[in-house]
Amino acid sequence: MKNIVIRCGLIAGAIAGGGLLLAMLLFKLDLMSFDYGALFGYSVQVIAFTAIFFGIKKYRDEVNQGMVSFGKALGIGLLIALVAGIIYCATWEIYFQATDKAFMNEYSAIYLEKLKSSGATDAEYTAAVSELDMYKEMYQNGIIRFFLTLAEIIPMGLLISLVSAAILKKKQ
Repeated sequence: MKNIVIRCGLIAGAIAGGGLLLAMLLFKLDLMSFDYGALFGYSVQVIAFTAIFFGIKKYRDEVNQGMVSFGKALGIGLLIALVAGIIYCATWEIYFQATDKAFMNEYSAIYLEKLKSSGATDAEYTAAVSELDMYKEMYQNGIIRFFLTLAEIIPMGLLISLVSAAILKKKQ
């Protein structure tokens, strides 16, 4: 089981991390706006986490004689998601450090410009600036940044693990 989890987690992590880097490149080249970033990111995560389905299936069919309980399948899926999530976080950290930690300033500037152009009141704008300043401060802490980044990807891994476990469970 360990080999399946590691192999599928590495594959999912490579796809998710590669998608993250591709998204950041597309942002830098002005080929994609932040408005579509979430859609792009979640689409890449779904593709990456197909490794969960195939990992559970491989365990069921090749390791456990065609049988797997829902709980065992869910556990395998969550472990694959965790490995992928750690790789995703490591990829983000490398990117974040390589770009002199500029992401939060860039994101804040884009967000505030969009807010201003949408006709936000001065009070709304000031509140947004305060909130973004709080997030910038939090984001300087590597542990908080790790868990915020992990929170981007783990929910999709949980969802796909649940669906895959429900589809692939097979008892005697």
